[in-house]
Amino acid sequence: PELSPLISQAPQENGQRAKGVDGSQLQKICSYIEHKVIERHKLKPAAKIVVDETLIKQEEAEQILDRFYEDQLKKIGNEKDIDICRRIIEDHLVAGGGRASLTDKQMKNLLEDRPDLLDKMMDVRLVREEFTHLGRTYELSHDTLVKAVTKYAEQHREERLRKDKERQVRYKLLFLGLSLVSLGCVIWVLQMAAKNERILNKSKGWLAEKYYTENNHYMAFRLW
Repeated sequence: PELSPLISQAPQENGQRAKGVDGSQLQKICSYIEHKVIERHKLKPAAKIVVDETLIKQEEAEQILDRFYEDQLKKIGNEKDIDICRRIIEDHLVAGGGRASLTDKQMKNLLEDRPDLLDKMMDVRLVREEFTHLGRTYELSHDTLVKAVTKYAEQHREERLRKDKERQVRYKLLFLGLSLVSLGCVIWVLQMAAKNERILNKSKGWLAEKYYTENNHYMAFRLW
């Protein structure tokens, strides 16, 4: 009873309280409590162990919920599938410190040719189906996930921005490199053209002198 406020009213991002905890999340918290009880019993075998806020702090419960989100994502499959689901959840199912929803059509557009991923998100209890005046909609499975999803959304958004900037820098460096190579080729072509012209002029001069010594002044003056 002393622990019920801790596990049944986990805080959301906007400071409001969620009503209850999803069963799979509660299982994670209970497993953690069991581990703490075992560890404390090893240290003090004869002591009476009371399960209350001194055994598991609010911050620890929030960390468990954070890990729950990441752990459930890993169950979806490979990295590509996880990334698709992560973007849908983090970019479209949380907003303003609360849950947001997608219509059936919006969800299908985001999934494109991977409708199977919707079933996977629902199977791992990250997304749930609701029926509203808009028809079938999809939203985050529970309010207790909002804070974790929002936190990871910000982290991954910053990471994507960083990668985009790095990609832009690489493209700029590549463009600069190609430009320098092109400039080098132009300079080389101009130098070769000037060299060839000098060789040609030298050859013409030598040939003109030859004609002149042979008294073929007409051809000599044409070459000069």
